[in-house]
Amino acid sequence: MAVFKVLFLSAVIATVSCMPDGPPSGACESLTPGHAGSTETNPPFEVTISPATYGPGDTIMVTFAGTGGAMFRGIIVQARSKSAGSTTPVGTFSGTSTGTKTIMCTTDDSTWGHSDRTDKTTATATWTAPMSNEGDLAFYASVVQEYSSGGSSVFYTGLMSEDLVYDGPTDAPMTTDNSGSVRASLLITMVTLFTIAIIGRFL
Repeated sequence: MAVFKVLFLSAVIATVSCMPDGPPSGACESLTPGHAGSTETNPPFEVTISPATYGPGDTIMVTFAGTGGAMFRGIIVQARSKSAGSTTPVGTFSGTSTGTKTIMCTTDDSTWGHSDRTDKTTATATWTAPMSNEGDLAFYASVVQEYSSGGSSVFYTGLMSEDLVYDGPTDAPMTTDNSGSVRASLLITMVTLFTIAIIGRFL
């Protein structure tokens, strides 16, 4: 089992809305309700994964839980690349526990969140890796601990699991945006063929 890390966590006391039927679509990229407020530390929650390595198509058990009996009402969880600034969810979720569901962010089932705002102590889901090599990943999460329709709510952002390390075949396709290099290669090939044709006319 993996112990959670805190990337840039903050518990924010603010007027936030724990959506009764799941996180809002606006949280897909930021993974936060986006409200300002006072900051606290030491969140009583953790994201754990088992196992901590993956290959193409592998399944990982993901658990979000309160520590010391802490309860929560809303969550949003995504697997993302460890690359700096990455906000694109990777893989798909399924087999979600009661009170949670899969959500479409960019693609179907790419995000895991709550489906009601009842108190929960733990939630689980199965994550399935894509068939490509996505490099090292981590599960990033935010959680609404307390909800008040007319007062202050408490939520934490920046929770992160331990690294999910790729250990699949080295020849698996790597997902990268290589469209620019492909265009450059085609251009070089065309120029080379054109040059050969021109030279051939004078031989």
